[in-house]
Amino acid sequence: MHSLRRIDDIYLRNKFEDPYYKKLREKAKFVLMGCEKSFENCFCVSMETNKTDEYNAYVKQDGEAVYLDIKDKELEDIFSSLNNESVDVTPDFVESNDVKVNIPNNLELKVMKSKVWDEYSERCIACGRCNFVCPTCTCFTMQDIFYKDNGKVGERR
Repeated sequence: MHSLRRIDDIYLRNKFEDPYYKKLREKAKFVLMGCEKSFENCFCVSMETNKTDEYNAYVKQDGEAVYLDIKDKELEDIFSSLNNESVDVTPDFVESNDVKVNIPNNLELKVMKSKVWDEYSERCIACGRCNFVCPTCTCFTMQDIFYKDNGKVGERR
């Protein structure tokens, strides 16, 4: 959810609002799954991204039982037919990680020219895989192709 807030900043609150992103974002529903135990190499607590209350529904599984915390009227209507007992459900969040990460408040622009990036740029085959790994990544190639017979029709790749 924290990464979505960053992407919202880019596409909705960064001078120019992207109407296509806005339309999709308004229709999206977000279901949170709790994470009560840290895993190897996790550093969400250091990034302060381990907790959120920005979700439409929360799902908690305890053995064979599934518990829901639904904050969205539309989703509530869908699940209302289940006729189950009402139970208070609170999201589980990681409280500490073995890995601690410290990020400086200000990064200098010279970091962009660091040799550390050379290996990655040399191996890049423009597959887009990094977009799936980095939740706030907007690094991708996009081209608008317009057809000669009608300049108002085309496609985006």
